[in-house]
Amino acid sequence: MACHASQHFYPLVIDLVKYEVCIFDSLSNSTNRTQRENRYLNTLSLRRILPSILMLSGFYDVRKDLKPLNREWDLRFRDKNYCFTQEDGLSCGPFSLKMMEVLVSRRALPNITEENMKFIRRGIAERIFSFSKPEKDSTK
Repeated sequence: MACHASQHFYPLVIDLVKYEVCIFDSLSNSTNRTQRENRYLNTLSLRRILPSILMLSGFYDVRKDLKPLNREWDLRFRDKNYCFTQEDGLSCGPFSLKMMEVLVSRRALPNITEENMKFIRRGIAERIFSFSKPEKDSTK
């Protein structure tokens, strides 16, 4: 899922088996600890309320192979070997989309650099534009 905090997007993975929340943040290596902690306040809240949400929703009634955990889930950060680090203040949105695409498809992490980010942005724009084209009228 994508999270937004302090004018920054970052992908977040909720691992229901390991009871952990994993952050893939492209700014993680470029900010100090206080800035990072402030940016992740919404994520910290999520990992505290997630056990209750799952229990109240009946999730554990359906997934009997998993046991409820009555404490906040662990928080993990992916290191830069698994996560692109942006050098500008503009690439977090496209990075988040690309990272979620990689995570959902379970493919290897591509080499995402500042140099090829413009091509990733272009590809995203082309996909969005392709959905905005009007449908052909088949009655004519």
